Amino acid sequence: MTKQERTKVIRWLRSIPGTEYSITSLTRALDALETRKESPPTWMSNPDAVAAMGGEDTSKQEQWLEFLEAYPARKSYLEDLIAQRTRKVEQFWEVLDLLARENGLGAQAIRKKYYDQVRPDRDIFRYHLFCSEDWFYKCLRRGVRFYFDTLPDLFAGK
Repeated sequence: MTKQERTKVIRWLRSIPGTEYSITSLTRALDALETRKESPPTWMSNPDAVAAMGGEDTSKQEQWLEFLEAYPARKSYLEDLIAQRTRKVEQFWEVLDLLARENGLGAQAIRKKYYDQVRPDRDIFRYHLFCSEDWFYKCLRRGVRFYFDTLPDLFAGK
């Protein structure tokens, strides 16, 4: 494994917590889109009225029709993003489970360093794993290598 490939794996591992947050955010955006579609603007007294403020020349009814036209594309886009990111997180946890069966300390090291993002490393091997510094880094290198070997299509050179 080259240094660039190792860097790719580490970046991917560090992106997992943010990916979980983005899934939550995208799910909220999809819910908001669904809510907006299910509740048409019936609160307007005159939907054909031109907006008095904001300098908009289009009617509110035209804006609603534009939203309805764009709705299927927006919905499918959000659903695709959610599916991609959910798959990424599932891959992380599946490989972490495989690593835990093979090398339990390596799985804990990967989880603490890249998922829980405990810093500095000294705290991980002293207070969480109760091992030596050399053993911690050895297990960490093995864990990164395990991810590289298990998910070759993600980290292969492009």
